[in-house]
Amino acid sequence: MAKNLMAALLMVASSTSFAFPLEARMSDLVTIENGSMLMSSYALCKVQRTTSARPETLQILFSMEAPAKGVISRDQFVAGGHYVKTMIEGRLASSHKSNSACKPLKSLIGEADISVKILMNELGMKMTVNSEKTGKLSETTLWEDFGAAF
Repeated sequence: MAKNLMAALLMVASSTSFAFPLEARMSDLVTIENGSMLMSSYALCKVQRTTSARPETLQILFSMEAPAKGVISRDQFVAGGHYVKTMIEGRLASSHKSNSACKPLKSLIGEADISVKILMNELGMKMTVNSEKTGKLSETTLWEDFGAAF
């Protein structure tokens, strides 16, 4: 259950960066701060859990971090982040009604309802999801096991 929720929430964020023009995405896709590569995006998602229920809107913050040197290249960081987000987006779409959708946001409006953080280092990746409804869920995957995690 926790793995499915984490996967679904990470997918929501994956669609956000592709909705902005290419020039805007490329100019500040990855920033370097204090020796770490950082990438983040924001989404406003409408989730229709059942046909009779009123759609729920959620703001989601998705962020990734990896060491800037020696562990993963910038291109691998970006590709890996989009791969994970795309996988999660597919799971979210298949687990809710067809009219569930997300829109990109340039920034949050207040605080995020859900925050998804991916930390990478030489050993693997840790995904953490924080939500008032579900609390904190974490999953750690070694690089050697990455294909089997999803």
